Amino acid sequence: MSTDRDQAGGLANERNDHSVSRRDVLKQGVAAAAGGAALLGTGATAFGQAPAVARGAQAGRRYRAFLTPPGGRPRGIETVILREIQAHQAVVRAEAAQACYTIVNLLAPPPPPAAPAAAAAPAAPPGAVLAGHGAVGIVEAVGSAVRRVQVGDRVIVPVTQNCGQCWNCLHGRGDFCSAGAGRNNAPIGDLADGTPVNFGLGGFAELLVSWEEQTVPVATDVPPVELSLLSCVMSTGLGLATKRMPVEPGMDVLVLGAGPLGLSAVQGARIQGANQIIVVEPVPYRRELAMKVGATTVLDPNAFPTMQALQQKIVGLCTPRITRSFAGARGPVAASGLGPYGPQFILEAVGGDRFPPKVPTGPDPTGVQTLQLAWAVCPTGGIIRTCGVGQPMGSTVTFPAGQWSNAGKTHLPGNFAGVNTFRDIPQFTRFVEKGLFDAKSLVGETFPLDRARDALQVAADRTSISGVVTFPS
Repeated sequence: MSTDRDQAGGLANERNDHSVSRRDVLKQGVAAAAGGAALLGTGATAFGQAPAVARGAQAGRRYRAFLTPPGGRPRGIETVILREIQAHQAVVRAEAAQACYTIVNLLAPPPPPAAPAAAAAPAAPPGAVLAGHGAVGIVEAVGSAVRRVQVGDRVIVPVTQNCGQCWNCLHGRGDFCSAGAGRNNAPIGDLADGTPVNFGLGGFAELLVSWEEQTVPVATDVPPVELSLLSCVMSTGLGLATKRMPVEPGMDVLVLGAGPLGLSAVQGARIQGANQIIVVEPVPYRRELAMKVGATTVLDPNAFPTMQALQQKIVGLCTPRITRSFAGARGPVAASGLGPYGPQFILEAVGGDRFPPKVPTGPDPTGVQTLQLAWAVCPTGGIIRTCGVGQPMGSTVTFPAGQWSNAGKTHLPGNFAGVNTFRDIPQFTRFVEKGLFDAKSLVGETFPLDRARDALQVAADRTSISGVVTFPS
């Protein structure tokens, strides 16, 4: 197994000249790099590693970013002055970033401040957060301890890290990686007035400072705008259909919601070889897109007088031609109604409306009835996977206790859908490369950084399948 020095092409140099070792170079770090080529030559990377040394100190670099105060409305585009990166961080030049529906609340005014308590803790220092939800870009510099990526790598910075060492990662649940909790609140830069700037998940910036375990290399020439949605919605949708309890070939699948996440789930179910893929979606253009990328049937929930009528339609579509259980069929519906008919996989990608959309709305803007439908339509032995967010605080979903405890239905929650980023995002990238996954159709409108707010508005209004912020090469 080669060492990192072998990979960088510097081991031979080190063997021939013992006067300056690679470790010495790293120790000298910023001081050595301040003069550029004084130690390393004419600006070329001596070892192709630790470009914080090769490029010089990162502190003081200026770049533009779309900022928001913690919990408040966006401040807009401002100039950030980069701090020196830490040993396990990378500097990524952004190429494209998605405007995820999860963060459209940035467009809303902040709630009124709560009345101070009698013995309130000292107020947190003022700060700003980089807005966005992950991005794709090119690594420009890495800290001295980084091993997973190198300068020049195209990387995706997803919404979830994957350290590979915490309890969740070691037990196959990298989608709930717990390493470094709270580190995204660590300052990575400052404004001209000294206000600290935190990373958050800030893809709406010309530069990103990301932690190593949240920087996934993808060796591909797929256009960045198509890759950008893999930082969240496309990976989540594919995860619903292909990870943890994946769709089995020949099975019937119901996808609730045909936003970019739901359409990714549709494509994942198609890749897995589903028999039929039924999509429920109130927006006409999204139903058309669903048919384009793999749905076999699309249903408008507004066309049914009740949710029960919609449920009956879905069950009818999944009723087999042969119902004799002794012939290998799923058998008749039991008197309790908990029979085997219905889609074996239900993938929910709806959630609640954070803003009134400017397109046809479904019968329930809270998303709670959708969760009830997912349970009701699931047959005995079926699997329900949910990841929609935004249901109102305090809302509840109810199930008959006996069914909850003994109906044979499996529910898998989780809004990153079982995706382990370092394992799965490169695989999803191959899907796009091979034409198995149509990422281009999920890119609605693109906007420059100066119009990042418009990208969020498009997502909030749902007038386009997605909004993507792009950056010049």
